[in-house]
Amino acid sequence: MAKNYQKSFFKKEHLKIEKLLNLFKKEIFFQTGVFLYCLLKNTNNNASLFSKYIAYFFRILHRTKKIDKFLAFLAKFVQNIDTENSSFEKITGFKIQIKGRLIKRQSRSQIRIYEKGTIPLQSISAKINYSLTHVNTTYGIFGIKVWIFE
Repeated sequence: MAKNYQKSFFKKEHLKIEKLLNLFKKEIFFQTGVFLYCLLKNTNNNASLFSKYIAYFFRILHRTKKIDKFLAFLAKFVQNIDTENSSFEKITGFKIQIKGRLIKRQSRSQIRIYEKGTIPLQSISAKINYSLTHVNTTYGIFGIKVWIFE
């Protein structure tokens, strides 16, 4: 009985996020991103999984024009994380930081930060799930950091 309820809830969440991110429906990272969104809402300790997802598609798309679409997808993804009313898990803060040479002929690295909610980085007792992943590309090494405050 409980498994059927979870499956129906998972399908409802899947359809809801597909409608919100419909602009990116034809991209290769869309289905995996929607599935990851549902996992993020229903389970714990997903920062390393999410950072590896970003690293994988960043490695594939960094030399194409689709990298801008992927970064826009991440921004929209973080915007749509419901920090106030999560049904299964209370996510009160979410932050992604990507650091590196994002543009080909740029001499300096940039930092892109996507965040929603609050993350208390000074508190020791806060339950923050953190992950750091490095990506080797032709433009150099990129650092991807993900914080999830539950």
